[in-house]
Amino acid sequence: MHNTFGLTRVMRARVAAGPKRPAMAMNILTFAAAQKNDVTADECMYGLGLTHQSSSARFHELAKSGCLRKTQLKRETRSGGMAIVYIVEPNASFRMYLDFIQRGDTHGAVKDRALMSAMLFIRGWSRAKSKATKRRLITTLVTRLVDLSGEWMVQ
Repeated sequence: MHNTFGLTRVMRARVAAGPKRPAMAMNILTFAAAQKNDVTADECMYGLGLTHQSSSARFHELAKSGCLRKTQLKRETRSGGMAIVYIVEPNASFRMYLDFIQRGDTHGAVKDRALMSAMLFIRGWSRAKSKATKRRLITTLVTRLVDLSGEWMVQ
């Protein structure tokens, strides 16, 4: 049985096709759930072909959001170090992760991109000569804001 982590098929498709951050987290959580007992960030990084920076950050977020749980175990990595072993929480919900990243956007990257989109819209609107150009500007702004909202939640 394919675990959807509390998402419908449509929501899952939106996550997969949406911004990279939640899509990568969904891939990591799915990979971790497919392992027999547990997984390390190193195993997931290697198994999915991710960089250390990406997989480590997503693992940390998934653990903080309650989707993954650290165990007391450690396992040797490919480089010879020791890595914490994680398990997928039995009732893990990807919505918990989406809520977590919505609350935890400490760098304000999404807000910054939304503000930039609004500024570009205002500048274009003041220069627009025709109704068709203004309609295109509105469509572009709405499309950008909808794309950005995908980083905050999946409906």
